[in-house]
Amino acid sequence: MLIVGLSTILVIAAIALSNVWKVFSLNLDYRISCPILYLYVVLTNISSVCYAYINRQKMYKVLFGNPILGTLTNAILSIVLGLLHCGLWGYSLGNILAAVVVTVHMLRHANPFSGKIVSRFQFFNLFKVYRNFILYIFPSEIL
Repeated sequence: MLIVGLSTILVIAAIALSNVWKVFSLNLDYRISCPILYLYVVLTNISSVCYAYINRQKMYKVLFGNPILGTLTNAILSIVLGLLHCGLWGYSLGNILAAVVVTVHMLRHANPFSGKIVSRFQFFNLFKVYRNFILYIFPSEIL
């Protein structure tokens, strides 16, 4: 959930500094584009967490259906919205709704956010067990 917090801070800063400096340039209003990008980043990261959790639970049937479900949702919505001349808005909406559909599909089968840490020392035990992930993979994922 570090990504959600960091993304929240960055989108607030991007909107606050939009009169002075813009991170990207589009034909859309920048102050509307930033929250849309934020929503997409958050949904993608939640989906990644769910994907990793379901993979660890060995629920391969759920994982098998995800790319098909996401691609079909994205393609159908993007094509329909494209035919309605929605342009970049339609494509963005198609991507966001596809991420929502895939995430909801995974959350229906297993929710990685439902557990809670029972002890305040649980963090240190997790760190010891998964220290290689934290030391090597986590920094690259943050970047």
